[in-house]
Amino acid sequence: MLVVFTRVMQKILLKLKNPSLILILGVFGFCITLLLLNFSYQRFLPYRDYLVIWNGATLLNNGLSPFKDFLMPVSPITIILVGFYQKYVGESYLIFQSFQLLVNFLNLWMITVLLIKFERSTSAIVLGMLFFSIFYLIFLNHPWYNNLAVLGFLFCMLMFTYKNRLLFLLAGTVSSALLFIKIDFAVLTLVSSAILIFRYSQDKDWEFLGQAISLYCLGFVASTFYFMQLYTSENFLAVTELGF
Repeated sequence: MLVVFTRVMQKILLKLKNPSLILILGVFGFCITLLLLNFSYQRFLPYRDYLVIWNGATLLNNGLSPFKDFLMPVSPITIILVGFYQKYVGESYLIFQSFQLLVNFLNLWMITVLLIKFERSTSAIVLGMLFFSIFYLIFLNHPWYNNLAVLGFLFCMLMFTYKNRLLFLLAGTVSSALLFIKIDFAVLTLVSSAILIFRYSQDKDWEFLGQAISLYCLGFVASTFYFMQLYTSENFLAVTELGF
């Protein structure tokens, strides 16, 4: 992801010839280094809440199924993603923690792109990146459903900055997944999505606006029905009461 981001930033630099973007890229590299150093020198004891994700991912990789073979107080989406990561990277507590490091990198990448798109002041962009890294990302050291919800929210916001119908469909799908990860972030994403979609009404391109709304709703509804069929009514109630 870092290589892709670097190539994108290089293209922007060549196209816009804006020296301020060099500073932004340098600060991005500094923030990445800071997160890596924090990960390298951290010494955390296994904490009960995080062990729920760790244990669930381990059971999943041993062929067991959430709710069917074991119970959990959180949404299985986080556990499934961590389990998939550990299956191909390795099963150790350090590998488990590195999943959050990857999520932190993606969060930093997306917040940087969003700041570049919506903020004209270079100093505001740089300060935003530094504050986001130092006062938030640096404290996220284990996979947890709250942390994954932030990634989903930023992903949806980034998708709406591109006038692409398929990305709207993808944003609807991710918004639906957030219902089964962290319901307050799901509500925040739905409200923010509505605001960002309707800002396209300023272009008076009503055909595109109608297609964007339809595709977003299609992705949201279809994914919601898919996730709901994975649960019995009792299991779904357990997730809504304890997983959020």
